[in-house]
Amino acid sequence: MPELPQDPIEKLIQRAHNHTHGAPPSFKGRLRARMAAEATVQKQTRMAYIKVAVAVAAALVIALVVSLNIDLFLPSRVQTPPPQAKDEPALPEDNSIEQPGPSDDNTPEQPVPAPTPEPEPKPDETIEKPQPTPEPEPEPEQPEDTVEKPNPEPEPKHPEETPEDVIEKPEPVQPGDTVKKPEPTQPEETKPVPSPADRVTVATLMSNDAKLEFRYDEQEWRKPEPGEIFYSGVQFKTGRSPVDVKLNGGAFARFDGELSLTKDLETYTFELTDDTLYVDNLALGAPVRAVANGIEAVMDDGVGVFYAVRNGHEVACLAGGITLGGTPVDPLTIRKASDRGVSDAKAWKGDRFLRNLPERLLSREDFETEPPGGMYRDGERLEDGVAVMDKAPRYIAFRHNPTLEVLPGMVVRVRLRTKNVSRLELELFTQTEIDLLKKNPQEMFKHIWKPEKNGDWFEIELRVEDIADNEDAEHFPEHGDLLRNFKLHFVGDKLEIDRVEFVRIQD
Repeated sequence: MPELPQDPIEKLIQRAHNHTHGAPPSFKGRLRARMAAEATVQKQTRMAYIKVAVAVAAALVIALVVSLNIDLFLPSRVQTPPPQAKDEPALPEDNSIEQPGPSDDNTPEQPVPAPTPEPEPKPDETIEKPQPTPEPEPEPEQPEDTVEKPNPEPEPKHPEETPEDVIEKPEPVQPGDTVKKPEPTQPEETKPVPSPADRVTVATLMSNDAKLEFRYDEQEWRKPEPGEIFYSGVQFKTGRSPVDVKLNGGAFARFDGELSLTKDLETYTFELTDDTLYVDNLALGAPVRAVANGIEAVMDDGVGVFYAVRNGHEVACLAGGITLGGTPVDPLTIRKASDRGVSDAKAWKGDRFLRNLPERLLSREDFETEPPGGMYRDGERLEDGVAVMDKAPRYIAFRHNPTLEVLPGMVVRVRLRTKNVSRLELELFTQTEIDLLKKNPQEMFKHIWKPEKNGDWFEIELRVEDIADNEDAEHFPEHGDLLRNFKLHFVGDKLEIDRVEFVRIQD
């Protein structure tokens, strides 16, 4: 018998036994045996509790492993063989193999009737669409010669299906029997680039030496190529020097800083981010809008300078007419507009920004062919690009097509050669309204001078506004007068003209 653990209670019992009269000697042994049995029972009870706890823990671990790796404990699935080719014989129907299938209403499966020839079912009745189930379920193993069906929707099986009907199709039909179309080659977010025919030309660069960058939308800034053509929506950014461009309608513009240019119908719109813009659209019928800080200026026919200033827009009118915020700006005055309104007009004092502006060509005749308005045909002739006259009535003349408007700063240049000529007379006739009931006087502006030399080519330049009226020396051509011809008389043997051109120069 195992020794009992030392216990103070045992000593007390022995001491009580020894001092008790009449106690049998065997009582001490029985008492020790009983105490040993009780100790053994307590030890076995503790061991049983420990074993139960270990078993519960092991069961929990095994359940966790199984739940995380359930595929390892399920029966292996039969891989779907590839679809049969059309020339292979169809698989024989095996009625002995039961085809399990889920059912919504849990009704018992009905007996399969004998197969009878029926018309081929429609695609929406025969093609079963795969649908993922919430939890994977084990599928019974099938013989190797049985084709695995895709997971069907929970609906009763059609007993008349044949093996060809249940063979998995390479691509399932889309809902509503819609055939899936191939994806477009171009990404949906990519905007189509307009062809050159769809783009609107707005301007061309007048000098390839200009320090200029441009872009469209949010593209990278880049430098223009020689002969670059700019389209509506272009954004410009200049260096330290201003840049000159010619608008598609014939107008001329100079700018510095940063701005954008668009064209809507016949109107050109400049959006100034900063700095200065100069535009000349006199007598062109090409309206111009300039916008700075949300304030608009409109110039249908004129010459103007537009400044993007702090919280406002300042406009100077050099010729013609301009409105700023709906308020007229008269020639040779300047006004400023802000959110507080339009200021009073002040006298225009010029701007160094306009120095060395390129001249604007208005008309040019090279005599390679007859001018569009026609020659007078009074004995003159064209020879190798030169108009020649060597007999009476001794002048060379042509008509404009049909007229040429006098503009501020207009200059006429003539390159000519004379032979024994002592006198030259330039005559410019204006077009006047014809009144059938009255005498219509001719209005002619004339300039007379003597050629500096004979026999060599030379060029003369005359400011049209300085050519006096032949009848009134105090009357000169004005802005808006319409010239209808050019006529150069001479006194001498021969006159030759290489070219005649009218240009506008900004003072």
